Amino acid sequence: MTKVMTGREARAILRDISVDPAMVERAHTAMMAKIDKSRKSGLYGKQGGVMFEFANGHVAWISIWKYDGKDAYFLNERGERLYEGFDTKACAEMLCKLGLAHKQYDNFLACF
Repeated sequence: MTKVMTGREARAILRDISVDPAMVERAHTAMMAKIDKSRKSGLYGKQGGVMFEFANGHVAWISIWKYDGKDAYFLNERGERLYEGFDTKACAEMLCKLGLAHKQYDNFLACF
């Protein structure tokens, strides 16, 4: 039987991954464009968030809630909250780290 990675194990792996600032900048631009497109098309409301798919087919979701008039971003994968906050660049950095983790580790945060 294959062991399922826990959220704690995934967070430890993500903490150890470093991302080039230029990569974070590109990811931030792409992430914000995808969120904006999803909101404008109405897809965000239908899905309750924006889906980001990784090369191995796994997906993460970003949902956005307003607090004191500011957008707060929540990045989740497989029910694990991996980022929550107002900083879109930090959210994009975590999204980059997730993509890299999915490339480096077999079944990163996978359910069996």
